[in-house]
Amino acid sequence: MAISILPPVNAHNFNALRTPSDVDIQDPKGFFFQEVLTRIEEQDKDGRGTRADVAILAARVGMSAESVSLLSLTLQLNRFGNYAMQILIRLSSADLLRQIVNLVTASTAFEMCLHPFGTHCIQAMIVRAGGNTDLEAQLGRLLDGHAFRVSSDKTGIHVILCILRHWQSHSTDFIVADLLSSTDAIQARDAHLRRIKASLERGENTAKIAATRQTEYFSVLQQIVPQLGEGQQRRVAEAVAPFVEVLGMDGGTSYLVTTLVKGWREDSSRPSTPSFFSSFLPSLSRLSTHRVGSTIIELIISSCDPTTLSQIVGVFTSSLSLLTSLCLDEFGHSVILRVLGRVSNESERRKLSEMIMSAGNKIGSNQFGQRVLTRLGE
Repeated sequence: MAISILPPVNAHNFNALRTPSDVDIQDPKGFFFQEVLTRIEEQDKDGRGTRADVAILAARVGMSAESVSLLSLTLQLNRFGNYAMQILIRLSSADLLRQIVNLVTASTAFEMCLHPFGTHCIQAMIVRAGGNTDLEAQLGRLLDGHAFRVSSDKTGIHVILCILRHWQSHSTDFIVADLLSSTDAIQARDAHLRRIKASLERGENTAKIAATRQTEYFSVLQQIVPQLGEGQQRRVAEAVAPFVEVLGMDGGTSYLVTTLVKGWREDSSRPSTPSFFSSFLPSLSRLSTHRVGSTIIELIISSCDPTTLSQIVGVFTSSLSLLTSLCLDEFGHSVILRVLGRVSNESERRKLSEMIMSAGNKIGSNQFGQRVLTRLGE
């Protein structure tokens, strides 16, 4: 479940949050900031709320640098104090926000990302830093090298998603780099691929297996990829290309492949670079007869360029036995129907039709093949 961040507020509407026992922010009654921290610690023991403390913090948003130094990690990780900190971050000036960020070290930032209360505070900083190149870079440096470990955590993943939603694209490149090249990420990827391959070879229920992989490498990518820019998605697609057969046949990771296929655009500036779609050609026949993989192949056929489509037709027409088996298959026949609906090259269509008709008696022996023959007759 996504972690929500409080909407922007200001000191003028804070009285709307008051209860009869709260302190009026227009009359904070002389409380000092250190006293606020003490009260939060006291209230943490018996579970009472901290609306009054939040109000006082909001009223003292122009505090000095000395007061800011009291914003300790303990307060940000406190059950009630983190709420007060969120409000302070939301209401702070640019200078005060910079002072708050300066207090955060790399180890502190990492701990906050994974902490159920601290994560609210660092997400509030991320949202406020959005659009400010300097602050984005400063916070980004704190998490650089930790993106995979943070995103693999059920709490930390929301910090990474928050960055991708609110920061400029160039400030988020460190996330993609870490997910694709860090030692931890590569080891997790290879281990995950071996498990998927083994489960497929055993014929196990991959959908059931996928349910246990919520924090593993490709599950992380599945959550992050939809938030990436086109160039960043391209980098992920090129890194994933060698593994598309295993990923495309697994119920838990096929969503990642599908997302990359939908977002792929040919790069006209690099015509010599192999298309992401071409990485599917060696496993085209196996994916076409797989329940999950066939949907990916159909999507590729519907959206690929004419060159890739010709390559796909070439694979299907390379063997009569292959083409016949696809026409007779529960999932493969849908792929052939998709090709027939898309191919426009006259010679390719004629070759495909002639090969199907040459095996017409066998292909017409079951309901799936009959659908292919019906399409040819239209």
